[in-house]
Amino acid sequence: MEISNYNIEELIKDKEKLSEYIKKHEDIKNNLKEDQIKVSLLNIDSNYRNTQPKNINETNTVFLPDNPIITKKGSNLLKFNYPNHNLNIGDFVTITNVESINKTILNSLFMFNSFNYLIIKIIHSVPKDYKSYIDNLEIDIKLLTELDSNVDADTKFYGSIPINMLIGLKKVITFQDILDENFNMSTNILEKLKSSITPNIDTNLQDDYIYNNFLFVKLDFNFISNNNLDLYKINHVYNIHLTSINGIPLNFINADYPINYDKKQGKHEVANIENDYIYIYTKSKAYSAGELGGSKISMFKILKTISGFPNAGEFSINLRNNFTNVVRIELVSSEFTFTDYVIKDGINNKLYWQHLDDGDKIYEIAIPSGNYSAANLIETVSTYLNNVERITSTPENRIYNNFEVILNTFTNRLEIKAFSQTVLPNSITESTVIIDNKQYFQLDIKHPNNFVETTDFITISNSETIGEIPKASINSIHQVYKINKTDQTYSIILLPFNKITSTSGQKGGSSLKIRTTSKVRFLFNKQNTIGEILGFSNPGDIYSVTPFSSVISNTDSYVYPNDLDTVGNKSSISNILQFAGKNNYWLLYLNNFESVILNNGLESCFAKILLAGSQGDIIYNSFVNSPIEFDIPIPTISELNIKITDPQGNIINFENTDFSFTIRVWELISKPRGVAKFSNDTGYHKEMIDMIGRNI
Repeated sequence: MEISNYNIEELIKDKEKLSEYIKKHEDIKNNLKEDQIKVSLLNIDSNYRNTQPKNINETNTVFLPDNPIITKKGSNLLKFNYPNHNLNIGDFVTITNVESINKTILNSLFMFNSFNYLIIKIIHSVPKDYKSYIDNLEIDIKLLTELDSNVDADTKFYGSIPINMLIGLKKVITFQDILDENFNMSTNILEKLKSSITPNIDTNLQDDYIYNNFLFVKLDFNFISNNNLDLYKINHVYNIHLTSINGIPLNFINADYPINYDKKQGKHEVANIENDYIYIYTKSKAYSAGELGGSKISMFKILKTISGFPNAGEFSINLRNNFTNVVRIELVSSEFTFTDYVIKDGINNKLYWQHLDDGDKIYEIAIPSGNYSAANLIETVSTYLNNVERITSTPENRIYNNFEVILNTFTNRLEIKAFSQTVLPNSITESTVIIDNKQYFQLDIKHPNNFVETTDFITISNSETIGEIPKASINSIHQVYKINKTDQTYSIILLPFNKITSTSGQKGGSSLKIRTTSKVRFLFNKQNTIGEILGFSNPGDIYSVTPFSSVISNTDSYVYPNDLDTVGNKSSISNILQFAGKNNYWLLYLNNFESVILNNGLESCFAKILLAGSQGDIIYNSFVNSPIEFDIPIPTISELNIKITDPQGNIINFENTDFSFTIRVWELISKPRGVAKFSNDTGYHKEMIDMIGRNI
């Protein structure tokens, strides 16, 4: 229809009538109701959060057929026999009651004289190449016979072995492992062992029989029999439980919440499906093919997972009563326990270093989270540094990092002194030298690739007598008298001593050890180091690497020196150690409500919690918060998401403590005018407005 066919005047009149109708509708509505503000206080206590997640499953109980798990050698994909399943790829399931070898045995545990292994007679299917697929096998051993060691002292030991040494989770090995690990074992002991546990087996078949029918658990020391019998049979009842099926740990297959030793994951995702079969992936590969798992496996499809929040630093709660038309929120009280650690795992607890003579090998330590005094921190750092083996270490000759960490608490100067302990067989020659008209003995030490300098102190140990010089005069701390870089020797002068009468032609012996300075560098350019706590400047910066030196100090320059700050002024960064920590406030996040604007790149937060106290204190009402008013009311608040972070955005670990705070909530409530009962604007006046509208 052409627009010229419309009556413009009629259109204008209709528009005016519609406008008048809408105005009357709103006037009537507003005259029949009134808006009020309802104010409520809401207490939020982290103690009542849900700490353990929970799966909500389909209600029908499903037990799988016997031994429904099919493994494939070298694969971490498991195939489950699940007849008439209704699962799809991507569904999540729980799996429980997967079992392996689990037997109660009597007269099947043995020990052998002068042999440091528990012998378990049990048929197994562990292949000889199992270590190509898994690191180790474990078995859980429980004593079922009731003993009373208070009455019978004989119930404490089997010969020389404490009974408790056999009980619990143990690493188990095969007979082939015994042969591989003990190639120096006396042939006589081995042959006697084989004949004792296989008395009726042909000699040529003994090894295979023992492999297929026995497993072994290494003991802390040799079994010594109290009688003349070599083979000792244990006559108590035990339960033997293998903790894996074909090398895949049971706790990698069993899945449900809460997580514990029996199940290391809360659910499995269905990776593939076939008629009557489903597939899932595990974290470990099978060492052989087979069908196993036991007769009690149950599997449930997960409909929903309710989240759990072990740490109070971040959690969500569902409100018992919803808030509607929220126009204002305000924090009115807070109660926080000051539990923040100064040193935190994964944030600032690591040290990285290199030795000049160890190539590109990077050593590292991570110290436990906690709050340390100066003495405790230095002791902990020293212990952890010196427990790290050098790359040159061998099982026969263990070589560890060797450091001394020294802190001057008056100047805050920290020194890390590096040393090396080197075995130098027969490397000392003696001579005499005249100094100030007095004759002294001089020892020249041949030490390839050493870093020794004149006036350094060295420590000699394990030396035999040399010529007329007694061991006591050699095995001590000495100051280096001179060095010879050409032939890589250094010399020391011995203090006067009483010569021994019998002379020796040795040059220190085969076990001679020399402790000398070593050169290292610390890599504070790495993330998450303890550098700032120890007073090193700019940790995390790419140029924060110390030069190779035998003494590393927090007052020295890095290998790329820079004494200017970021704008070019003389740097004023001090080396003060941060044992009390640097954080003096936390950030409280509540949903996406923003009251405090931050200038550090983090999202704005709901409130700022001032840490006006010491570690362990309960801090009351130390918050900074401005009431938040919403131009457009929030229709519904049914859930609160709470998060507490430090100024860097790291979630606070409350270490099993809790906190609470109170917020005041304003709701805009509509009710019929003159009526006390609140309304959601769906009462009688809506019907009246509609009736009036029809008559316009």
